[in-house]
Amino acid sequence: VHAWRHLRLDYRVDPPLDLLVKEKVLADYNSLFSFLFEVKRVQLALQRAWRPLRRRAAFRGTPGRLGSRNLDGNAKERASMLRVWELRHKMQFLVDNLQYYLQVDVLDVAHSELERRVRDATGFEAVARAHTMYLSTLAERCFLYTPVIHRAFRTVFEV
Repeated sequence: VHAWRHLRLDYRVDPPLDLLVKEKVLADYNSLFSFLFEVKRVQLALQRAWRPLRRRAAFRGTPGRLGSRNLDGNAKERASMLRVWELRHKMQFLVDNLQYYLQVDVLDVAHSELERRVRDATGFEAVARAHTMYLSTLAERCFLYTPVIHRAFRTVFEV
């Protein structure tokens, strides 16, 4: 799990983009990529976990219900299974909503704003400012500038 956090994009920037995309900018993009990749990895892992959990529940009676009489085994096993289902469900809810927020409210909005600013730019300095604002906005709204929140997400992703 921790190895995924070290996955990086390596990109050689050719002129004239090298005037805009320096090493620090690439490092910032890698931080964003790492976080976004981890969110998606956890989302997919939670989705994949649903089917084996459903099979493990050994449903009888009403399909789709996980109740005390639907599981084989003793009451302790049923209670444990219900807690696992509830945890997976709550984590899926959190990660799905985080993924939606990041895609729709952060990435899409920031990219549209970047396109507008670049289109309206009258020179290189305006384009550079637009790109700097874009990257800063992404980092802020992805909680990279809020270590407490960022660490909390990373901790949840380890579960």
